[in-house]
Amino acid sequence: MMYRLCFQFFLKNKNKTAALLASIIVGTVLFFSINTIRESGYESQIKESKNINGSYDISFDNIKISDIDKLGGEGNISKMAYAQKLNPSIYREAGIKLSKYQYSKEYIDSLKYKLVGSYPKNENEIIIEKKAIDNMKIDNPIGKEITLLEIDKKIINNKNIMDSADKKYRIVGYLTKSTKYYDDITVSTGGVIFKAFTGGDNRGKSSTYDGVIFLKDSENVTQYIETLQSKLKMGWDNIRQNDFISSIEMLKLRSKYQVESIISMVLLLFVSMLIVYNIFNIIISEMSSEIGTLRSFGMSRKQTKKFIKSYLSLFWIVGTTVGILLGILCSFIGIKFVYKENAQLAIKPIFILIAFIMNVITLYISYLLLNKKVVKRTIVELIDDSKDNSALNKSKMVKLVRNVNIKYKIVWSNILRRKSRTVVTIFTIALVGYVFILNFSSSEFLTESINRGVSGGIWGMSYGTVDKALSGSINGTDSLFYTIDDDVMEKIHQYKDVDKVEPSFYSNDAFLVDNDRNINVKYKKMYELNDINLEYPLAVRGYSDKMLQDRKSFISEGKSIVGNNSGDIHCLFVNNVYSKADGNFDLNVLTRISVGDKLKIKIPSVDNKLANLTEVEVTVSGIMDKKYASSQDGSVGVRGGQIIIREDDYKKITGAEKYNKVFITTKNGDVNGLNDFLEKTLLDNYVTSIGGKGEDMKFFGSYLKSEARLNIVYQVLILILATVNFIFIMRSNLINRREEVKIYRYIGMTKKVRQKIDFIEALYYGIISALISSILASIYHVNKVININKDLIASGFTKTMDVGIPLNQIILIFLVYVFMSLIAVLFSWDIVREEW
Repeated sequence: MMYRLCFQFFLKNKNKTAALLASIIVGTVLFFSINTIRESGYESQIKESKNINGSYDISFDNIKISDIDKLGGEGNISKMAYAQKLNPSIYREAGIKLSKYQYSKEYIDSLKYKLVGSYPKNENEIIIEKKAIDNMKIDNPIGKEITLLEIDKKIINNKNIMDSADKKYRIVGYLTKSTKYYDDITVSTGGVIFKAFTGGDNRGKSSTYDGVIFLKDSENVTQYIETLQSKLKMGWDNIRQNDFISSIEMLKLRSKYQVESIISMVLLLFVSMLIVYNIFNIIISEMSSEIGTLRSFGMSRKQTKKFIKSYLSLFWIVGTTVGILLGILCSFIGIKFVYKENAQLAIKPIFILIAFIMNVITLYISYLLLNKKVVKRTIVELIDDSKDNSALNKSKMVKLVRNVNIKYKIVWSNILRRKSRTVVTIFTIALVGYVFILNFSSSEFLTESINRGVSGGIWGMSYGTVDKALSGSINGTDSLFYTIDDDVMEKIHQYKDVDKVEPSFYSNDAFLVDNDRNINVKYKKMYELNDINLEYPLAVRGYSDKMLQDRKSFISEGKSIVGNNSGDIHCLFVNNVYSKADGNFDLNVLTRISVGDKLKIKIPSVDNKLANLTEVEVTVSGIMDKKYASSQDGSVGVRGGQIIIREDDYKKITGAEKYNKVFITTKNGDVNGLNDFLEKTLLDNYVTSIGGKGEDMKFFGSYLKSEARLNIVYQVLILILATVNFIFIMRSNLINRREEVKIYRYIGMTKKVRQKIDFIEALYYGIISALISSILASIYHVNKVININKDLIASGFTKTMDVGIPLNQIILIFLVYVFMSLIAVLFSWDIVREEW
């Protein structure tokens, strides 16, 4: 009986029912679709990655066969595939480095490579990745002979030794893989690791293996890896989760649990609660007389309470169910927009459950807030409440019509008549606008800041006056033999907006020899360096006099080495390195360093086409300040001190002849335009890496783009939710003022004036809400930028963010709310039309 009565009320009040249902439905669609789109997108990426890169769960590097035997006893391991690791080889003509292995069909198949040709049968035969062969510029490779430089690096008595020798191979096949693999976020930052496999028996030449592990149960893979690490007494470098999968899962967690996402979900719940409360409050107010009548016929307070709960449960069941169904449709469309191709819908039951729980909480809170208004009032109070006691009397209305400013007087009297309803409505719309401005401005601001090298990560922020840099990829090339192609250099010089091109030499494979135990203990611990080591990572730069002169301002002690032609090799020393714990460049490599000190370094050099380590002594002429380390020329891959020497000295020490790095600066600071040009210039070049400002976008670029598109979906849906509330408020106000509308018409108000009044009233709601949103968002944004700039300066970075209000987003929210006002009036005008 009670549900039948509720259902009659449900159907009788079609407009009010539609408004409340629409709010619940849109809120459900918003929550369900945003979470489903995100979940589906990342699940699709994981599935695609497994198809391209291999479906293994764990990878291991540099472990002995005895350790592999220990893993074989693990009950959760279903299969392993591994290959013996051999010394790397270098193709000198292109500077390409090959990671070489003993041939293993199982290992190759597990990594999803396809072999074209035959497998290597002896140690003189080799198969190489096709992309590496293409960049070697070898046509029709099968059957051709190539000479590779075999590099043998080892540590003897805590000292680094490097030997090399030429070896001839016959290419008997090549390995292919999806092109998307080479653009994957994991390999693009450091460059592609090119693999090669030889035949024969090499067991005596190496005792370490690389491989992959397939698990029977991969549910708790992270905890299981920790167990294996503990068992083998190894760390992350040796045994870890599938790099491709872990990268995607990390971005998934970042998207799901970042502060902005949590705030958005909390806001959604709060806005939904306010809107449902606002609409339900109006519905209950207008139903008061009917409830009072039912009470007069004998309905008890307990039955009234049950009636209201049953009435709300209809909205809960119908609204949530329809919302989930529409959410599935919205998710299907949205996933194609957010994650583009290859994305498949993945519906999680947990999101359906949460949607029902979220809506029951929202409706129950509304019920608790309105409980007193319905259940605890007397019959007389309920019947009396249905009357609009705030209506204007006739004499006052006549005065308003005769007033010159009639439209604005009526508008303000209407807005201020029901203050609580007005405050809730404006607060709800303002809250939506506030998040709209912050979300869109933050996304745009972050992307722009990363591209300008102001924020985003220590890589892109470390280039200073340099816009873009080209060099050999860290994993795929050897800095001793890699050189910038002449054709590429010529095209860069011809680029229309280029201002400065600075070619130079660079090696990140050198060592600082410390016989005096002058290395900072904190630095050794931070970078997990062996306590008994005598040689530590060192980056060496070879600059022209012009480049040295341009960087003179970074010298904190001593003098520049420009024009120094003395017999000794003089250098500028960079003693600061990034502190992973503190997030700044206050960490010193050496505990003491002074101008005039002599330093011994080891650096890779070439002699008679063979590679070795050359030890030389350099004199410190100047010491660079920490701003150079943090904010000039890039710090990618730097794990210790740096020295800068004259390019002539670099050539003399290493035997290098051509530049292997180039810095590019534009006239107008158009980093994106330059990056697009370089990508086109280097199309299909997988050995040259594009660095510089915006370098962090290699890792976060696709993530930020998908998050920006997901944010668009969120903002569109929450604006629809706010619009539904706005339309209902306008319609409700007009219904309550029907008698006034008749009187205004009788005393001479025209239809056109009436329309203007309704539009101005709606516009006032929109403009006031947009103004409040803009002020609050601007205050938050400016304070956030000021605090970030303080942190940047404290960390040693030279560039800071521009302080200003998010003007574009403010203008946009004003335009959106003006449009929303127009929509609200258009959807409400049928009520007034009936009275004219």
